Amino acid sequence: MDPTGVVRRVINKPRDIIPRNTTINPDTLLDVPEFTFIYNDADTIHAEIAELYTYSEEPEFVWNAEAFNILFQAKYGGNKKWKDYSKDEKIDFIIYLLEQCELVDRTRRCQAMRAILYLVQGVFYQCSDMDEYVLNAKENVLLLYTCDGVHIFIDLFNMELNYLCNENNLKTANKNLSDNQEMRVIISILYTIIEYARQINEDADEQWINFQKLLKHELSHPNDNDELFASTLYHAICVFCNAPSPPLPIRKLLLLL
Repeated sequence: MDPTGVVRRVINKPRDIIPRNTTINPDTLLDVPEFTFIYNDADTIHAEIAELYTYSEEPEFVWNAEAFNILFQAKYGGNKKWKDYSKDEKIDFIIYLLEQCELVDRTRRCQAMRAILYLVQGVFYQCSDMDEYVLNAKENVLLLYTCDGVHIFIDLFNMELNYLCNENNLKTANKNLSDNQEMRVIISILYTIIEYARQINEDADEQWINFQKLLKHELSHPNDNDELFASTLYHAICVFCNAPSPPLPIRKLLLLL
């Protein structure tokens, strides 16, 4: 009972409960051998990409292809396949999509992001086998990076995170998968780019080695917010874990991190 007459429960602190081992000599801790841990449990690129998606997102593969076809027809028309266009024409279309991604209209912005996701997914409806799919995906990832796509999508990630951090939005949004589709598309694009870069071998072409080095340098230095992207991801996980209305793309964030 305190001086005011209120009975208060005393909670023991962990250090008061856990018995201490007084026989430990701090000097002996220096004799503990050092351990070198190497993260090397990655699977094939197909398995790592497949792990990003859930069964509930299966219809969105069709939506991505439809968004690509609509914008591609609006830009070029005709019936030519993606592989039949020149590198300059592909870059021109990617730049067109990136410009659409910066529109204020969320619907048009999401449509452009889905079209880009379909590109880094290898334009799979136009592929005859897995090898062609991988070649398409790798080429499109590299083209997207050369168009400053990573920087743009990190900015889009920050913008979407700020939107979701808004207290009013946290109360009303994220009721189902469609409410956070923009964030999931952004994370999927960034994850795919990073995963392809991470899987590059030392005997790869020089352009791929340079792509890997540049991307690693970009992600290991502060962005426009003077913050490492990894720090932003940690902050995003904390925000989403405290959100009152799941589901939220926490699993995708953890995979990206």
